[in-house]
Amino acid sequence: MKSEKLVELFRFMKEKKPSSDGLLIIRNGYIVAETYGNGYSKFRKHHLFSVTKSIMGAVWGIAMRDGIVSSSLDERVVSYFPELKIANHDDSKQNMTIRQFLTMSSGLAWPEWEQGDQVWREWDASDDQLQYVLDKPIIKEQINLFNYNSGEPHVLSAIVERKAGRSTFDFAREKLFAPLGITNVDWKTDKKGITMGGAGLFMTPRDLAKFGYLYLKQGEWDGAQVIPAEWVRASTSPQMPTNLPGGEHYGYYFWLTNLAGHTVYEAVGAHGQYMIVIPDLDVIVVQTSSESVDPDKMVMDYIIPSAVSSEPIPVNHEANKVLQELMLP
Repeated sequence: MKSEKLVELFRFMKEKKPSSDGLLIIRNGYIVAETYGNGYSKFRKHHLFSVTKSIMGAVWGIAMRDGIVSSSLDERVVSYFPELKIANHDDSKQNMTIRQFLTMSSGLAWPEWEQGDQVWREWDASDDQLQYVLDKPIIKEQINLFNYNSGEPHVLSAIVERKAGRSTFDFAREKLFAPLGITNVDWKTDKKGITMGGAGLFMTPRDLAKFGYLYLKQGEWDGAQVIPAEWVRASTSPQMPTNLPGGEHYGYYFWLTNLAGHTVYEAVGAHGQYMIVIPDLDVIVVQTSSESVDPDKMVMDYIIPSAVSSEPIPVNHEANKVLQELMLP
């Protein structure tokens, strides 16, 4: 990667406000650039907000492989909760599938995109957040259409816990985090003790980059197949159109788009949390932030143009020295 182009990036970052809490650029499995601000460091965990959903998607794929949950994505969601008395229970709700929950297309009335924090506050205030999601009515006109819903991955977390006989966090610690050497991680629960499926995960940017690298390498880590390769491919392939710029398609809890002519997939969370994978360049970009900082412009204007060759290029010692200085907090 051209260090002089990365110098331009970090000069741009120094000038813009608000600044990122962390930025990490990986190329060919190596850390190329890394910086932290606002009191953060490579050792301090950051709330990833909805990036949690992408981790939840990985957990579901592992649970399918291990026979914990059904291998069919057409399995009915409510079949996992036979003892619950679910409100607004009609044929449409009876027929909600796991696939629809993975692609946010169940038709459940959940105006998170329109009302934002209000939906979260009402959900958080409920005594039973699983029941709250399942009780929502179905808007039949929205069935099989994308509608952003943080409640649906939470339901999938509850299913994993029921079938695995332990928390989703404990399951993920053994099956996903431990193989990657990730130990500095926390994951919040709801009032009933269910691991939050749609938010609440805390990780360091370096550990999140490991997750990105795992997906870049089709679920393989250090010779072990941590996530089935077919699940990685399906999760990062177009499954549902969103009609939203910058994330025109949705996979299984991943956003898919095109940046500067390159197909990318992204795990995205509120307030500027991003994990961006550019497969054809073997590049991973991780950003953590406390404000809504969208790194797509940085990726298009600086990071992609810096990746000029798949082979080693001559070292620009002067630019490297400036880059090291700029990366300091």
